[in-house]
Amino acid sequence: MASNMEEASASRVRRKLPRWVREFLIAGVVVIVVVASLAAARTLLVGHPYDDYYFSHNYKLELFPASSENYTILIPVPVAGDHESPPLDFLTEVHVDGDGVRLSFEYTEEGVALNITGSGFANISWRGTWDEGRGSLYSELSMFSPSNGTSNAYVFVKSYGAAVGANLDYYARYQYGYGARTWQYYSNIIVVEDGWHKIPALTGGVLIN
Repeated sequence: MASNMEEASASRVRRKLPRWVREFLIAGVVVIVVVASLAAARTLLVGHPYDDYYFSHNYKLELFPASSENYTILIPVPVAGDHESPPLDFLTEVHVDGDGVRLSFEYTEEGVALNITGSGFANISWRGTWDEGRGSLYSELSMFSPSNGTSNAYVFVKSYGAAVGANLDYYARYQYGYGARTWQYYSNIIVVEDGWHKIPALTGGVLIN
């Protein structure tokens, strides 16, 4: 009888884990539960990350003429890679900050252009985001041409001899699950004579897998 009691007591001692081990195991279980709960909440709110397939675009143009005279400028506009057509909703959704500025599309020998007429400073911006399958990816700008490893933007200006400056910045992104591809275009434009001009431009982008 005494021998059995001693064996049971020894068994309880052997089964009792150190306090720090018990605390470590409890903390591990808590962390697992929290992480699983957050993952489940994200799935319910925004869907599985691999379900995120969309196109996004951000077009910004700043115009700063040197005088208050009327001007007309033809500037590159986003186009899809498989055709030379700008977004259908561009002109209806574009935001224009400037008095008397009017926008339209014009098809030229260099490609489709954003035709801008006005007589003062203007900030023009457009953003478009939609799921893949609901529209095209506008990853290119019209009237851009590569030359010796760099890029050039074609721009037409009619300002009756007054200088016209502009900053053109465009960003496009294709998000597919955890991966993405981006395109970036930038050009600082300063024109002092009327007519067509070929302006140096910066292009780039990244591939994320």
